[in-house]
Amino acid sequence: MPNRPTQSELLQWAVTHTTDESSAIPERPVTREPIDPKWIDVILGKDDAVKMKECVETIRGTEKSLDDKLAAFDELEMLVESLDNANDLRPLSLWTPIIDQLSSQEPKMRMYAAWVLGTAVQNNPRSQTDFLDSGGLGPILRVLASDPDEEVRAKALYCVSGAIRHNRALFDAFVDGNGFRTLASVAGDANPALLKRVVFLWRSLIEQEEPEVASRAVQAAQENGVPAMALDQTAGETEDADLVEKCLELLFTLVTKYRSTLLIDLLVRIRDEIIPIVRERFGPQSHSGMVSLDLIKQLEEALEAI
Repeated sequence: MPNRPTQSELLQWAVTHTTDESSAIPERPVTREPIDPKWIDVILGKDDAVKMKECVETIRGTEKSLDDKLAAFDELEMLVESLDNANDLRPLSLWTPIIDQLSSQEPKMRMYAAWVLGTAVQNNPRSQTDFLDSGGLGPILRVLASDPDEEVRAKALYCVSGAIRHNRALFDAFVDGNGFRTLASVAGDANPALLKRVVFLWRSLIEQEEPEVASRAVQAAQENGVPAMALDQTAGETEDADLVEKCLELLFTLVTKYRSTLLIDLLVRIRDEIIPIVRERFGPQSHSGMVSLDLIKQLEEALEAI
């Protein structure tokens, strides 16, 4: 009687003689439906250039609601915080439609337009040049000079400040466009928040390393009565310590670097009137806030020789 196969031999026989049915069935070609581009956008996100174009299309859309336009402006402002995106405004032909919104009947639209322009030119020489070449300086100066909405003017000043402080071509165009006269008019009728920004900008221009820029800013300050304005603000009834300190910083810069441009009567007034007022009103015992004691001391020392 033949020997019976072992379980191991039976298993091996079964494996050897088993037909792989799946291999006997011919493979059918796999057909894939094309992916809808909208799902690619959902998964990967739209390119920033596409987003910026869509924002501007919404802003210009005649059938879009004001809320939709403001939301688009808000997104656009965040997008141009990127230097690369700001630099793409020119190849995308978006500078002009944004600048055009400075003439909108809606104050919020004008405010956002100035805000986007200001963000785009911040610390970005290429974008600053594109802004100038696109004719943006004239409209933004007109808004700064005469817009009835203070929030719009504040954003316009933000734009002007970012554009001219480190770009000689823009600074020269600013001077030729009576920019300093515009700043002086803003200082004359602005609220304290806007006035502080004007004083800070003027001082930063006076302190520029480029001599010609600094000298033109000093000359413009004299021609537009800026030192006297700073004195009047400091001697007035304001309780705004920050405003007073910014005015004193401007005066200190003029006294220490450009004393020859100041009248002796003005210097005496700083020493005999302004410093005592500031010490009394904004000293350590003040309830209105303090002005830097070091600044006051340095100003006193600078005036000792009078």
